[in-house]
Amino acid sequence: MSAQGPSPVDMTDEEFLAWKKKKRGKEKPKLPGSDITSLNLTPLMDIMSILLVFLIQSLAVEPSNINTSLALQPPESSAEDTMAAATRVTISDEEIVVEDKPIAGPDGDPRALMAQLKSRNTDESIPEIRDALIASADQIRAMKDVTGKDFEGKLNVVSHGKVPYKVVASVLKSAGEAQFSTFQLVVMKKNDAK
Repeated sequence: MSAQGPSPVDMTDEEFLAWKKKKRGKEKPKLPGSDITSLNLTPLMDIMSILLVFLIQSLAVEPSNINTSLALQPPESSAEDTMAAATRVTISDEEIVVEDKPIAGPDGDPRALMAQLKSRNTDESIPEIRDALIASADQIRAMKDVTGKDFEGKLNVVSHGKVPYKVVASVLKSAGEAQFSTFQLVVMKKNDAK
């Protein structure tokens, strides 16, 4: 046996637990807050609610960025006007997207809808796009209490440069039926360094 007492290997279970408890009391002082057994989530929920309202307001005010991939190349322009915040319709060479949601035709395929629109000879209204724009307008009206802005009927149309005009005209006709009256055709700023 050592001068400090029996070795932990030589102790019985009760002696070892008593020795461990005594040793633990000496080596680890009680830290402030170690007696907390629960956490109050109310302040955390308040902070998250404030952040959520802030994000909704900031997203509703700023216009969306336009992702110009190979499937979407708007025509170039030297216009200096900036894009205003509005509902966005994107017409690529393959599909039509309203507020980041692809619009599918009666068969459920967005690409088939675009092929159908390109093949027809008229610029008739497109019911699927009209319905999506009506839903978007209703959502803007419902968010009036949070954002403070009412539905103004503004629409940003981002179209691929090679999409036939009859398709763009059909989209604009559908938007008019959904009570959108102010259209802004979005173009890319001309690169003068060519």
